[in-house]
Amino acid sequence: LLFNMLGHWFHEFWNDGWNVFDFVIVFISILSFVLTDIPGLGLLRMMRVFRVIRVFKRLKSLKKVIKAVAKAIIPVCNAFGVLTIVTCIYAVIAVQLYADHPGA
Repeated sequence: LLFNMLGHWFHEFWNDGWNVFDFVIVFISILSFVLTDIPGLGLLRMMRVFRVIRVFKRLKSLKKVIKAVAKAIIPVCNAFGVLTIVTCIYAVIAVQLYADHPGA
């Protein structure tokens, strides 16, 4: 982070939103190591996982895959809904057919 700050000078560094995000994450991580008695600060360290999102910006092929998966979520949910309805219909039919069965 320090090399990135010095390499882009301070003005360019602070104009990029990803650099500010990285600075906040690193600052919270350092703060959580120094001040261990503050509750909830360790939970904020989990935001480091979101730094992976930065990779999506740089890799075009990965960006295409993520967009394709995002576009597929709604059709998959629709298919799941139809499957749920069909399963419920067959469950009702099975209950009606086997309601008078002696083993039930």
